[in-house]
Amino acid sequence: MRNLFTLLFLCVLLFACVILFTQGANSKEKKREEESGQGKTASKQATATAADKKKKTIKHDPNDHKGLTAFFLTDPTDGTCLGPNGFVMCDENALWLLTTRPGRKTYSLLSLLAPSQNICLQRKTTFFGLIHTDQLVSGSCNTKSAKSWSWDWVDADDHVKLSNLGRCIVRGKHNSISSSVSVQDCERKDFTKLKYHVTAVHENGFLLATANGECFDGEKFRSCYTSGSSKALSSLYWGIGIRYVWGEAKRYFFSFAPQERNKCLVYDGSNKVHRGACESANALTWGLQHGRLSVQNGKKCVVRKGDDSAALTNCNEGNEYILMNVPVTGVSDNVMSLLNSPVSAIFSLHLIVLTLNEHRIFRRRRKRSWLTSFNKEQIRFNIITNHFKSKCHYC
Repeated sequence: MRNLFTLLFLCVLLFACVILFTQGANSKEKKREEESGQGKTASKQATATAADKKKKTIKHDPNDHKGLTAFFLTDPTDGTCLGPNGFVMCDENALWLLTTRPGRKTYSLLSLLAPSQNICLQRKTTFFGLIHTDQLVSGSCNTKSAKSWSWDWVDADDHVKLSNLGRCIVRGKHNSISSSVSVQDCERKDFTKLKYHVTAVHENGFLLATANGECFDGEKFRSCYTSGSSKALSSLYWGIGIRYVWGEAKRYFFSFAPQERNKCLVYDGSNKVHRGACESANALTWGLQHGRLSVQNGKKCVVRKGDDSAALTNCNEGNEYILMNVPVTGVSDNVMSLLNSPVSAIFSLHLIVLTLNEHRIFRRRRKRSWLTSFNKEQIRFNIITNHFKSKCHYC
């Protein structure tokens, strides 16, 4: 009988050990599953974070500048504008862009529309590019002086001092020519103050308008307006971007419509023009000057075919006359005084047509931005060039 109780006790003890062992194994398995789940979650989060970082990196390419502010730099004494080769009449060929370069605190000053590859303002060099002279010219954006412009506000009236490697812009000193522009030592303090006039190209875009009042949509020439409307179609507006490729500035025209900002004016090997990806190499090197919309640094021009479609041909064979039509929904008193100045009246170079509606403007000064509104009017000006009496110097 005693042996029976001992055997029964041992069986109960064995059963209890089996239960405890099973529960322990299940607990360890559950813990492993939880740790594995946490690891998968962390891996997914890390992958998502890496993807987000990659997207942000692509979005904020430091060499790609889209929709920069276009502006005039005028001499307050006579109202003429700084151009790529001296002081000239204020027109679309005297508009500038200011860009930064990766790793530099100074700026590059680029012509807004000049078709040449040499669109940066810089100091002329001699002796194989080793010695900088004081003469200013338009040239390669990959030189030291083209990357070394300093921008300093002189007063609260939008006057600026432009300097390059310690030498400030001055007018009329090169060969005693009054319209010439050069630089001299900033310590002499008789530099030329330039007045900054912002335009609304970056806020509203512009139309590529033809002589007969039609617009270029990237593939064909068509009416700018829908029937019964006085407002141009949003799909016909363009913006300007600059992309630096191996240090050289390449210009592209992108669609200003919000839903099509990733579409650009692109050409192909068969001399056709269309809207395509802005990342394409064939979206670069566009320019607009003397009524010529050109690509490949001014070698090939856009022409109109019999069915109103667009094509490319050598510029010496012909071109469709195309101008920049800017609906200025943002105009300050400064720009209006510039457009209505006596200097504009004495030149038969331009005709400025004004129409009214609502407008506003953002201005950037001293690293601050603010909104200025004026009389709920929109001002549209269309600059028409008369080439027979041109007295301007172009880049």
